[in-house]
Amino acid sequence: MDFVVDKEYAVGEVFKHEQTGKTLMCVPRSFICDGYIGAAYAGCGNNFCSQCDRKDGISVIYKKVTGPVEGMLYRVCGRLFKLINRAHTAAVKCVCTETHYWCGCVDQALFGRMICENGWCWELVEEKEARASKAEPKPSMRNLVLSKAFIYENKATFKIVEQSHRTVAFTPNGNAFTAGNGVKIMSYNRPAIRVPEDGHLFVCGDQWRYDNDELACSFEFFNKIKEAVEEYNSTNGCGLPNKVAEVFPEEGGKYFYVGDDWVVRGTNYVGACKYDVQRKEIGNCFKTKEQAEAAAKEIKRCLKEFNEKLGY
Repeated sequence: MDFVVDKEYAVGEVFKHEQTGKTLMCVPRSFICDGYIGAAYAGCGNNFCSQCDRKDGISVIYKKVTGPVEGMLYRVCGRLFKLINRAHTAAVKCVCTETHYWCGCVDQALFGRMICENGWCWELVEEKEARASKAEPKPSMRNLVLSKAFIYENKATFKIVEQSHRTVAFTPNGNAFTAGNGVKIMSYNRPAIRVPEDGHLFVCGDQWRYDNDELACSFEFFNKIKEAVEEYNSTNGCGLPNKVAEVFPEEGGKYFYVGDDWVVRGTNYVGACKYDVQRKEIGNCFKTKEQAEAAAKEIKRCLKEFNEKLGY
């Protein structure tokens, strides 16, 4: 039997989960879901916790709450109310004034005791505010955070401590991210590093109960992983654009070269000319006359030093 949440709750919204008997709050994804952990269920179903399944695009977990948290939300008669640390007054629109229930009923249902007598109140969230937050969700940037590594005998042991997106939403193009240094980070099932190391890092995926697993690799590979994670975070999972090698000189384009007599000359490149091709192959093509003159001086210096070593 799976742990099940039957509808999407807003971030900050609390509800009584009948299956477990817990009071749970929907919060942005951090690490462990209190709905699943500790409950005798085989796993999670589609619980509106992945950003792929939610209208607001935010990955969430369900956190157990046993007492009041200012700002938490709760629905009564289809209307959304927010818990505030403020005494009841005539100016406050709350559960007591807007429904046929009263704030103490909500307290009793969620916490098993009344807190409204201690300066708490369930204030109505204006419908226009709720509509605006639903219609204009802020896109969440992709973020991956590693723990500080424990280093011993050139081995690094670490964990994934924070991961905003997973599986098909891990990157804009799917499950895998390839960094400029060649490290490939993938989100499928659970954190893992293959042995022997092949440049692949598997991070948190759809098997949430393994999110806290430790990973071990060589210190050298861990440094490459850190570089790859930094690139993932700074580019929102898109990666750096591939550098296109500049073609120089282009067909018909002007370039400068050092002649056999050490005189710098300029000409236009012709791919069918064997002399132009030979100069390009040995690197004797320069964009400016000054670059070619500097190259000529450097070549003369290198030849002189080499002759001195030979005793000429």
